[in-house]
Amino acid sequence: MRIAVAGMLMLGVVARAAMAQSPMDEGERLYTTICQGCHMSKGEGATGAGTYPKLAGNPLVASRQYVAMTVLMGRKGMPSFGTLPGLSAQQARMLASLTDEQIAAVVNYVRTHFGNDYKDPTTAKEVAELPHPGGKGSGRAG
Repeated sequence: MRIAVAGMLMLGVVARAAMAQSPMDEGERLYTTICQGCHMSKGEGATGAGTYPKLAGNPLVASRQYVAMTVLMGRKGMPSFGTLPGLSAQQARMLASLTDEQIAAVVNYVRTHFGNDYKDPTTAKEVAELPHPGGKGSGRAG
């Protein structure tokens, strides 16, 4: 009985810890689910049906604004993940649009992984101030 109670308490602790993800955990999750298919698991990029630039050791990653703008607006065949003004939350999800908070999280993840060691994080507020698809700023930053 004591083992069962202890096990249930431990499950509760693990579940709470999993729900309280840090922004870096969110960035990793987003990279894994959205970016990794093209840029590969180690950010090494790929060439095949298209050319997907490496993120590992890429000097362009030094600019957090460059990375954020690339995610927001797309570049050279990469789709835009910025949110168009006036979309409902459901429409944004269907178009794989990301909030400014999510964009900041994935930008910070890319800039601190794959051999990149840039310590100056971007914020959702900074992302919100950048041009977005369909107009200036999304107004979605907290």
